[in-house]
Amino acid sequence: MQPINSLMSARNIASATHAASIARNKEDGRMKFDWFLAMTMTIAAALTSSTACGQSTTATLSRPYQIAFNVAVPMRDGATLNATIIRPARQEGKLPVVLIMTPYGADRYHPVAAYFAQHGYVGAIVEVRGRGDSQGTFKPYVNDGDDGYDAVEWLARQPFADGRVVMRGASYTGLVQWQVAARAPPALKTIVPAAPSYYGVDSPSYHGIGNPYRTRWSALVAGTQRNTNFNEDIPYWRGLFAELGRGEIAFRDLWRAAGFARELWPEAADHPVLDAYWKAINPTPQQLAALRIPVLSITGAYDGAQAGTLEHWGAFTTANPTMAAQSRLLIGPWSHGGVTTPQRSLGGLEFGDEAALDMLALHLAWYNHVLNGSPMPPQLLGPLTHYLIGDHRWAGSPSLAPVTPRNYWLASPDSDGGAITRAGQLAAKPGQGIDTFRYDPRATAVAWHPYFGDELGSDHLVKDDFIARIDGNGLIYETSAFGRGAEIIGMPALVLKARYDVRDTDLTAVLYDVASDGTTSLLSWDALRLRYREGLERAKLLTPGKIETAKLQLGWVSWRVAPGHRLRLVVTSPGVSFLWQRNRNSGGDVAAETVADSRVATIAVQLGPNGSYLALPVRDLP
Repeated sequence: MQPINSLMSARNIASATHAASIARNKEDGRMKFDWFLAMTMTIAAALTSSTACGQSTTATLSRPYQIAFNVAVPMRDGATLNATIIRPARQEGKLPVVLIMTPYGADRYHPVAAYFAQHGYVGAIVEVRGRGDSQGTFKPYVNDGDDGYDAVEWLARQPFADGRVVMRGASYTGLVQWQVAARAPPALKTIVPAAPSYYGVDSPSYHGIGNPYRTRWSALVAGTQRNTNFNEDIPYWRGLFAELGRGEIAFRDLWRAAGFARELWPEAADHPVLDAYWKAINPTPQQLAALRIPVLSITGAYDGAQAGTLEHWGAFTTANPTMAAQSRLLIGPWSHGGVTTPQRSLGGLEFGDEAALDMLALHLAWYNHVLNGSPMPPQLLGPLTHYLIGDHRWAGSPSLAPVTPRNYWLASPDSDGGAITRAGQLAAKPGQGIDTFRYDPRATAVAWHPYFGDELGSDHLVKDDFIARIDGNGLIYETSAFGRGAEIIGMPALVLKARYDVRDTDLTAVLYDVASDGTTSLLSWDALRLRYREGLERAKLLTPGKIETAKLQLGWVSWRVAPGHRLRLVVTSPGVSFLWQRNRNSGGDVAAETVADSRVATIAVQLGPNGSYLALPVRDLP
């Protein structure tokens, strides 16, 4: 018989401890007897279950990897960053290193690093400056590029490393990879950035419109440890953002209202668009042109950072066509979180099992391809790989524009387009006239924002009551039904020509699939602060009464339109939702304004041959 301690699993020992704890809480007269009885019964059960199940013993068990905590990684200025290093249990020879740089704590990425340590790599998790046990002050993205260079080169020199480092990560840890790659550390061989924002474009403001979520994110990373419970207290944040929406709080003071002693990221309000501050954080065209490594970039159709991901991708492929030819872009049907844990369904939409890629296996295959000359991962079907929603399949494409756009003109011959029951047309030929709606920033707002995903409900993509609530505060247009069905593959664009009676306001455009029973599915969206209609590098206020042209570049769509379905376009202000910063329409500093600064905006959308249209990358099915 094996010794008792070799037969008892950790779970059985825990059960014994728990049982003993309960027994010790009994009356004094029965304490010893109850404790003895509980231990005896649990040990007997452990012996029986261990023998019956053939449980592993000390003769076969061993650690699957070895780990080193609190490894000090030196930086050029004398500071040290904290790292956790995970290596194969019996490492033979030197190996390449997979590096993750994060502000969210090393333990969050333990399973990822452990996976690579069991597949021929060393996993290294480095906490960025000022977070976790790393020295210094946390300033989002300011130091990460130089610190990442130093971390890459230090890791490459360690006795366990073969001199080659690769990177991975999503969101914050995605942008860090672009920043590190831009500095060209010699040991860095590839990056796999998923869902990275492009600062000044989609974060901390989205096309010039402030995102209150940045304050909530600041709560997550305030101090040195993750404040997960506070960050996930949805009723608190909804209440705070509703107060902001009512104009009781200025956007610039949101951090103080949230209870912070200081603002973690004052630059976010001071620099709402792509000025010199953000240009110093994002890779420059010159840096991208000098890259000598391939990139695997990942985003999702419902990823809130899709715009930033594609901005990085476009800048890279434009500046460096040679390395772009060796690189790949992957767009799944996923949300922001789905780029690391792919989803089979989202918001009431079913994608099928094919959508749930094994993302760690894909990373491993990519690294082996780049470092060892292994074949291209079979999951990657071309320069762009995308998932065709509704057809449950992956497809390859040479670019983000595989389908020639078709213009659908905004037309409203028999209606004002102001409600579902009075929807205007998305027509093959121009109509004539003007469609008008008003946006009052003092009006009651709803909770709507595509970035927030399941927080808006488990069926938020198919039961979106946002449309019904904009009656009179927006315009709605629909195509006729597609008789045989169609495929939309690419990025729709709304070219809106309109007159305004204010110096500034915001617009959003949302595209839906509408089934014959009226059920809607959200496809894509965009939003824009109109003072940035000519570019995000400088503001230009509207001239009241003048026809102005604005282009809203909706996000990526890969969607099969079923026979009998039609498409619906909604045009309104993002300010109808309190999850966006509300433009008070005064033309002033929006971040400093409250309800007293509000102006009602009247938007007169121009129709006709020189009017507004939706450029839609759609092709009819045979």
